[in-house]
This record gives sequence, structure tokens and C-alpha cells, in this order.
Amino acid sequence: MLKKHVLLWSSIRVAARYLEKKASDSDLINKAKKFFGTTRNPKEAGYLLPDGTMLDFSGRSQMPESYDQVGTQWKIKPGKKDWRFSQRDQDHREIIRILDKKFQSPTQAMFYFMRKTGAIRMTSYGVTVVTVPTVRQAQILTGIWRQYHRGEIFTIDISDPNSGYTKKEIDLPAWFNYTDIIEKVQGK
Repeated sequence: MLKKHVLLWSSIRVAARYLEKKASDSDLINKAKKFFGTTRNPKEAGYLLPDGTMLDFSGRSQMPESYDQVGTQWKIKPGKKDWRFSQRDQDHREIIRILDKKFQSPTQAMFYFMRKTGAIRMTSYGVTVVTVPTVRQAQILTGIWRQYHRGEIFTIDISDPNSGYTKKEIDLPAWFNYTDIIEKVQGK
């Protein structure tokens, strides 16, 4: 009987730790959305989050004189020109600005953020992942590639979640399915 209680208590502790981790990841994601804002334009995006939302790394968040934040979107103020349209002006490593933890380098902070949240680093040639993408992320990436990079190879850099070193690089042919992304990252 005692073994059953110990096993049950152990299972409850594991479940509690899992839920606590998910809550802290959610807090970190919300903090990133609030600080950088979100965008629907992949050319402005720095990261693709597990829910399919893209973080706005256009630099709008650094120009409060020209943009107002409405929810998680940056809107141009009346009479101002949108200098940040359709470009990513911020480096991915600027994610360090929202992290409370100390890091040896901004690159280390970038991979920490990706590991903790499941975020995918977006680039002009493909993506960098440290975890298996969600179905939503894979669907969004497939749609983006078909719309903006028709006929081009899609590159996935699979990096070590701790060191950031590229473990494997995968090139998908121009017309891939979202399931191909997940399967290739899983090693299938």
C-alpha cells in the first residue's frame, strides 16, 4: 500500500513540475510578445512561436515616437512613415533584453529562449530549431515558403539546444509538406 502512495505522490510531483515549466514558458512567451510585439509579415519576424505567432523584430519596438503598441501589434502613428515595413532590423540575440537570467553571451541567451519556449529562429534562407516544431509552426512555415520563396530550397538548421552548434542541416526541396519539416527534425 505504501508503494502505491509513493508512486502516486511521485507522479503528482512530476505533473506539477511539468505544469510549472509550461507556465513559466508561457510567461516568457507573453513577455516577448509584449516587449517586441507580433507581426503577420514573415519578413519582419525574428521568431516563430509554438502557437504560430511571429515576434516583430522590425525595430518598431525601439521607435515609440513613430509607433503605438495596440495589443501586441505596433501601429504607425498618424502622419508618420512606416520605415520598418517588411524588414527585420533587430538581431535575434536581442531577445536577451527580456531575459532576467545572466548569460555569457547574447548567443547563449538566444538558444536559451528557443529551448525554453520552443521558438523557431527565422532567417531569409530557412529556420534554426532546437526542438521539434509544433504542427502549427510547420504549417505556418510551409505557407510562408510557398508565398515568398516559391521554387527555392528550404533549409533547416538543427542546433544543439545548449551549445547552439549546428548538429545537422537539412535542405528540403521547393515543394515540401508541413509534415516533412516535423519528420526531418525528428530524424525520420
